[in-house]
Amino acid sequence: MEDQLGEGLFEVPSSELEAVADRARARGIPVYVLATGEGGGGTRSATRSPVRCLSIVIVWPDAAAYRAADAASFAGAHSILKDIAESLADPRPTVGATKKVAVYVAWD
Repeated sequence: MEDQLGEGLFEVPSSELEAVADRARARGIPVYVLATGEGGGGTRSATRSPVRCLSIVIVWPDAAAYRAADAASFAGAHSILKDIAESLADPRPTVGATKKVAVYVAWD
C-alpha cells in the first residue's frame, strides 16, 4: 500500500489496517478504531483532540464479520461513514473548519 493516507472511504484487506494506523499515528493523526463485534462500541486510540486536528483516521477491522451478520445494517453504517468523511471535508457545514477524514474498512 502506498504511503498516502488519503481522504474518503477505502476498503482494504484487514492485514493492512495496522500499517495504516501506524502511518497515521507517526504523523500525529488521531486514529479511531470502530469495533462492532462482541463488546461493540468504538475505541479511541488517539492522543490529540480531533477538534484541533486537521486529519482523522477511522479503521473498522471487523467490518466483514458485521457485513456477514447483518448486511442491511452494514450498508447503513458504510453509508454513514462515507457521509461523515465527505461532510467534514466540506467547508459549508464545517464553517471552514474542515477535516481530512480517511475511513479504512476491512473487506476480508
